[in-house]
Amino acid sequence: MRIRLSFQMSSFPLGYRFGLLSVIKDIIREGSEAYYDEFFVKNKNKIKPYAFSAYFKDMKIEENKIFAKELHLTISSSKYDFIMFLINGSQKKKQFIYKDHLLELKRVEMLKIDDIKHSITAFRTLSPILIENKDGKPLSPDSPNYLCELEYASQNMVTELLQRPLQQPINILQSSLQKQVIKEHFHQTQDKPLYFTAFKGLIVLEAHKEDLQCLYDCGLGFRTNQGFGLLAREEVGG
Repeated sequence: MRIRLSFQMSSFPLGYRFGLLSVIKDIIREGSEAYYDEFFVKNKNKIKPYAFSAYFKDMKIEENKIFAKELHLTISSSKYDFIMFLINGSQKKKQFIYKDHLLELKRVEMLKIDDIKHSITAFRTLSPILIENKDGKPLSPDSPNYLCELEYASQNMVTELLQRPLQQPINILQSSLQKQVIKEHFHQTQDKPLYFTAFKGLIVLEAHKEDLQCLYDCGLGFRTNQGFGLLAREEVGG
């Protein structure tokens, strides 16, 4: 399932992912305190079955702030209850403040999702893909370990959500990915920002279609619940 939350805004921090994650948590909490506690507190170290992306309409950047008229926040998950509590929470609370920046919720839309029907599928990134090695260092698509770590992240996601390993290895048949360096604060008490080297663009994957559906629904790569790895299926002309 996939929804879009549209907010009226004036400004927001340039490192926006932690702020939007806080908004998502706030909405879930409004939908169900018990679900929030189970999902984000008791099971905080478990893989989270969702991914999100942000689009700022008429965006301008000045220093460390984004100025825009609207924010469109797209959230995707294979978990029906997660999306339902988001929808329920969005009916109860309309204004969200993060570091003195106001977001006012104006619209909630259910989006069409694609059924992945083929083992070879092209995707476009809605939020960039982050692949890291065992030491937490980002890898580029031309790194010899990139595919191995992408498969590792995919294996973890599929195992967590479908309770089984990947049905076949994942392969990258083609990619046109561009580097995007992202500056973020993922901890409120953190003085220095973190920098992530992620990649955005087009990627063609070969894998079992059920595994691809899981990754399409919940994100590809690492830190998907922090605003990385949300995919859209891309039509390829023949």
